[in-house]
Amino acid sequence: MLALGEGSTCSLSAAGQIRCWGHNHYGALGTDRDGNVTGIDGQVRAIAAGGHQQCALTSTGDVWCWGSNLEGAVGNGQVAESEKPVLKPIRVAGISRVKSLHLGDKISCALTQDSALYCWGRNLHHEIDSSSTKMLTSPTRVSGTGRVDIVAVGNYHICYATNGRVQCTGNLEPLNADISGLRNVTSLSAGYQHSCAVYDGGKVSCWGGDYLGVLGQGNQCAGVTNDGGECVSKMRAPVIVPGIAPDAVEIAGNTYHTCVRHSTGAVTCFGSNQGGHFTDKLPKEPWQKAIVLDGVVADQVFVGGGHVCTMRAGAFTCRGNDGEGAVSGGH
Repeated sequence: MLALGEGSTCSLSAAGQIRCWGHNHYGALGTDRDGNVTGIDGQVRAIAAGGHQQCALTSTGDVWCWGSNLEGAVGNGQVAESEKPVLKPIRVAGISRVKSLHLGDKISCALTQDSALYCWGRNLHHEIDSSSTKMLTSPTRVSGTGRVDIVAVGNYHICYATNGRVQCTGNLEPLNADISGLRNVTSLSAGYQHSCAVYDGGKVSCWGGDYLGVLGQGNQCAGVTNDGGECVSKMRAPVIVPGIAPDAVEIAGNTYHTCVRHSTGAVTCFGSNQGGHFTDKLPKEPWQKAIVLDGVVADQVFVGGGHVCTMRAGAFTCRGNDGEGAVSGGH
């Protein structure tokens, strides 16, 4: 599998070896001079990436993290100064029997074997709990959650599904009444002030802020600007993304763009393409509506801050902004 961050990419081999490449901002790569991540006790069976932090899950259910710890997202009980990232994996204490990892910009989450959701990191908008604590440096049960089936972590929110119904915390919580109509949710994604879902057998809808076309509707600015001429983003209820066939099986998103994998293996992406994040066929501008990636047939799709990777039969291909080596560095 792969894990894509903000300018970085990590791969996990069948043998459990992690290799990372791209930008090493805040120690996100965590590698030795050969590009391998070492120092994790046990067999690694999954990896996940946030903005500049990475985590690994072992076969025994333990979590190891490294990288940026500016707001406690590494989970070592501390908040690091900017010049002191966590350069090598450390075991996250206070959590065990984990079955999956879910990372956002400065938030890290783990879903346990009994489907309990724990997170650590930024809590500025009560993403994790309702306390006045702005940074939670150790695993904390997400307020109001019982059994959780699906998780997506954004920049300032967390969305989760139970029995096919979605709720969100943080700055998307005010939209919970609006998203109550989404049923049979099977996949979730999250980015900057927005989330998306696959539901009802393959439909795709997004909700939240419409900044840079992240909801897949194109340019919704419609002349609504602030004094500086910048588009004013509005918080919108769920809306179906036009141009996407209703056979979606997986959705993956990051800060400003999202990709959908269909039952045929085709991949469709939408949102900001300012850096050529997902296609060179369109102008490198925001507000891009859904476009099918030419010639792509995928078993999985992964979305980073400025790039997209797809995997087919164990081999991966990446495209997008390669200014930091996140695309070409793995080849």
